[in-house]
Amino acid sequence: MSFNHKIRSFFTSYKGLLALIILFELAIIVFLSTFSQPVVELFGKPLIPIDLDNSERGRVARIVMLYHALAVPFLAAVSYFTLDWYEVRESLELQAKWSITSGALLTGFTGMLFAYGSNIKFSDDWVAHGLFIFGLSVTFYGGVLLAIAIWPTKDFAQSDQPELMFKGINLENFNMGLNIVAILISGVIGAWAAAHFGNGFEAVLAEDIVRDENKNIGFSYNEMVVSHLHIMVALLAAAVLLLTLKHSKMDGKLLRISHFLFTPGVVIISLGAWLVITTYEGAHKVINIGAGFLLIVGAIVAVYGIMNISKNVLGEGYETASSKDKIIATFKDPVDLALYWQLIWVNATSTFPGVYVAINLELYRSEEYTELERTFNTGHWHVLATIVAMMMVMLTIKWFDIKGKMATFAGWSTLIGTIFGFGFATLYMLRKPGDDGLLLFLLIDVGVMFMFMAVGIFGLYYLVKKFTTDEFD
Repeated sequence: MSFNHKIRSFFTSYKGLLALIILFELAIIVFLSTFSQPVVELFGKPLIPIDLDNSERGRVARIVMLYHALAVPFLAAVSYFTLDWYEVRESLELQAKWSITSGALLTGFTGMLFAYGSNIKFSDDWVAHGLFIFGLSVTFYGGVLLAIAIWPTKDFAQSDQPELMFKGINLENFNMGLNIVAILISGVIGAWAAAHFGNGFEAVLAEDIVRDENKNIGFSYNEMVVSHLHIMVALLAAAVLLLTLKHSKMDGKLLRISHFLFTPGVVIISLGAWLVITTYEGAHKVINIGAGFLLIVGAIVAVYGIMNISKNVLGEGYETASSKDKIIATFKDPVDLALYWQLIWVNATSTFPGVYVAINLELYRSEEYTELERTFNTGHWHVLATIVAMMMVMLTIKWFDIKGKMATFAGWSTLIGTIFGFGFATLYMLRKPGDDGLLLFLLIDVGVMFMFMAVGIFGLYYLVKKFTTDEFD
């Protein structure tokens, strides 16, 4: 097979495009690491000389652009799984695929250029910012097409699994379509606030305004930012949960129950987040109810998935195997183990710490805990977002059917990295006033290093293998 044909398959197949997105995200992370605090402390200066606007306004704007540069391509990656794994209308598939791909890459590239390209004339005159908005618009258009393409009817997306059908509607397609619609609405909320930038609204970070005691009762642009940030992370996590559920090959009543729980979970958590805009004090209670439904689904998938690892490894000998042998068997597929483990670990590193802080909110709102509350508010959702990202990496390895030593390395590196990184990050966020947490911070870096190796080495391995053996299918 010719090299040109491989290049063509790389840029046209879902697996090739997914590999491209992974490398794009990895490139951003490598770039950021060159002037990160650990690197500066180690080498005494940034590895790449870069002129950053150190004003508070510049810093906030830069971080906002970075979030979008990472999140929108990630959304594209989720879309590739959806387009390939679910039944979608062929007439809309290519339009959705290329709209999302072009929009996501344009958003990511121009967002980074505008945020960090201050030495480049092109980025100084806001052309990059205009293209960034255009990229978001094209991605949104692709999302609308995807929602229409996947939406089930009694004449479309019929399944031969009776547990997936309810009143003639495919529950898998319905829940993913519902989740996409919720993402689109939440995207509009973020765009609405951003459209008023400089006209009664300035860019803000959610963690900087959580203590604002002068909030207006009623409509608030700042609260739109808080709502947009948190619900987008939650809905992307919900989408990955659906993909993990599909990957688990669950069937029967458990599958039906999982989908029945997922529907109210997404609806309630979305409504709760949207209520944040109105500064309704009970909004977070509504969010917690919705999250409860989704956490139950996650627990079902985790238990079923881990048990299924043993069944797949032991085969016909599963029924007669001892409990010890069944447990040992789960460690023979570290990729699936790392995938399902995150659904359990997320509770220890995100859910339960969130409940703890909420219960002790009066303490965390005291003057003594000001900085620690901000640290928690920042780290809390970063942990959730990174857990979801590592789940996507494990799903990708399975989808690409990578086996052997490389899969084993990626699985164990992810397990070790997430246990170290997220475990010590949780301890760091919950430390006491006066504790600089330096040791915990260093241990977090160890975990991040393992996760980084899992993604980086896997991504490069896959590209080398594909370009030297066969095409991207």
